[in-house]
This record gives sequence, structure tokens and C-alpha cells, in this order.
Amino acid sequence: MLQASLAVKKPLRYSPTGAAVLECTVWHASEVDQGASRRRLSFFTAVKAVGPVAEQLSMQPIGQALVLVGFVAPRAAARSREEAAARPVSGLIFNVTEFETGD
Repeated sequence: MLQASLAVKKPLRYSPTGAAVLECTVWHASEVDQGASRRRLSFFTAVKAVGPVAEQLSMQPIGQALVLVGFVAPRAAARSREEAAARPVSGLIFNVTEFETGD
């Protein structure tokens, strides 16, 4: 789960199979406990949604607070375990499987 606000939306596109695909950038800011101290986090991150979730997310205005549910995955999949070990992941994307609007 990721709480964030919608910062940038690319135009909704469709995959060769006809599924809606939306790529966005969101802004996250929070504080977490790390060891014996508090750590402030603030960053932009890429998100992607597919299917009906992409269509629904595309209707949200820039600045909308969101609670995103999904998973983190590499932008490009490795072809083998050996390739993955030789070339660590350099880019991750949060894949949205569902979301709610927040305050």
C-alpha cells in the first residue's frame, strides 16, 4: 500500500490486447521509524495501472490524494535468474491493482 498524490498522468493508452494502460507519477511524503530515530521520506515514483483500474485512475485530477494498493516490480523483466543476478534491478515501478481516493 502506498499513500500518495497524483503528480503527472500520461495519456491513457491501450495494449495490443486492448487493455487500458495508464502510467503516472505520484508524490509520497511520510515519516517512519528506523532504528531508534524517525526518518522523513519524500519522493516521486512511477506507477502503472492496467484494465479497469487504469480507466478509473485516468479520471482522477492532478493533486488527488490516493491510497494505492499493488506491488513493486522491475520495469523490465530479466530473461533468466543468471541475468537477474548479473544485472541488479535499476528501475522499479509500483503496479496499482486497486485504489481509493484519500483526504
